[in-house]
Amino acid sequence: MSLQVHLRFPTDFRSVLQALVLLSASTAIVLLYQWQSHVHRKKSNAETVVAVDPVELNSIPGPLEFRESHVFKKGPTTEHWNLLALHRQYGPVVRIGPTHVSVADFDSVNAIYRQATTFLKTDWYDLFTEKGKGVIFNIRNKELHAKRRRIVSHGFSLSSTRVMLPFIRTKALHMVAQLAESSEAQDAVDDENREDDPSELLSRIIIAKDPATGHAMDFQTLCMEARGFILAASDTTANTLTMAVNHISRSQSVWTQLHRELKEAIPSMEALQDSLQDASSYYTQLPFLVACIKETYRLSPAIAKLLPRQVPNRGCSLAGHHVPAGTIVGTSIFVQHRWDEDLWGPSDYADEFHPERWLESSQSSEAEVAKLKKMNSFLTPFSQGTRACLGRHIADMELHVVLATLFRFYQPVHVVTPVEEMKEQGFFISGPRGGKCLIQFKSVELQ
Repeated sequence: MSLQVHLRFPTDFRSVLQALVLLSASTAIVLLYQWQSHVHRKKSNAETVVAVDPVELNSIPGPLEFRESHVFKKGPTTEHWNLLALHRQYGPVVRIGPTHVSVADFDSVNAIYRQATTFLKTDWYDLFTEKGKGVIFNIRNKELHAKRRRIVSHGFSLSSTRVMLPFIRTKALHMVAQLAESSEAQDAVDDENREDDPSELLSRIIIAKDPATGHAMDFQTLCMEARGFILAASDTTANTLTMAVNHISRSQSVWTQLHRELKEAIPSMEALQDSLQDASSYYTQLPFLVACIKETYRLSPAIAKLLPRQVPNRGCSLAGHHVPAGTIVGTSIFVQHRWDEDLWGPSDYADEFHPERWLESSQSSEAEVAKLKKMNSFLTPFSQGTRACLGRHIADMELHVVLATLFRFYQPVHVVTPVEEMKEQGFFISGPRGGKCLIQFKSVELQ
């Protein structure tokens, strides 16, 4: 029997997966946006203090107004869109402020953010400190950051996060059960293995010690890191899930191809418990789902804002331009995933959802294979190097499991929310402008 459902994907603080079962946005997320607005105000005030106009930067392309002003002032929640327009007009390196430069080309981005980079985070990240203490996201000192990362990274390793799979699958099954209100779906939920508890992940972080010193984090630091993980994980992953569902639901051909692949891997609701038991199977058996998620990462990265770094003492060369020491440089992941026409195609194609761009076939030429390899290396929704997001494996697993479960058993009929309301914006964390995505679904083959 066909079932009509309306899904609402709010920006919900409490849980990424709960966001998929129609929970309204919590008070905490309102507080989070107030906090982001506070950070924005502090940042604006801090940047207007800078009046230096190094002569060396005058040769870098960009609007003359940005020798005295900053692109951020053009629209703090749409900075990434403004940066994209500037790069499409001026090229891979653009001056965006008195002492600020934005880059978008492959080599420059890798030079700034690579593993052994000498470009350090700027004092902008100090805005996120509390009581003089930073968390792993904003610690600027390389040695202190490396020490903190050694302590907490074990809990976020790929092998550690894979134990979360049964828990994530259970939440995805609950989603289907609540939508369908069917006894068959509920039975599948009840039978799912629930031995793995997400608290195990937190336990690993609490008891983790620096292997070099044997010391654990003090209580205040632990609380700050835990809160940072919650803020970082809930909103970013929820927004990415929302955008993925939106992109897939707007294309009947994409859903049809995806559903065909999912139906083969998951023949029925009863088979769901025995299908795709290993986390790696989602990547090996579902190439089109992987392509859809990669394309969502490309088009709608959760962090679209430029991530600033400071040019080291000797200065540097970026895309043929000399950039003096002390200059603030960086890239917006949103821009780097769209600007290069050699990788992403003309702007109209680069700005559209085309998951097939990530698929390699037996007929692919040597040049096409090389291009795909470069595309994958330039796809960095979780940043890269030692500053890459620790929770990327959990977030990626959530996306694969939830999207596979949803689109195997539900077909989008109509996306109610206008395209314009789904346009990415945000002070730091990027999400749909309207804050929600309303979609009408119908069930398919639930028995």
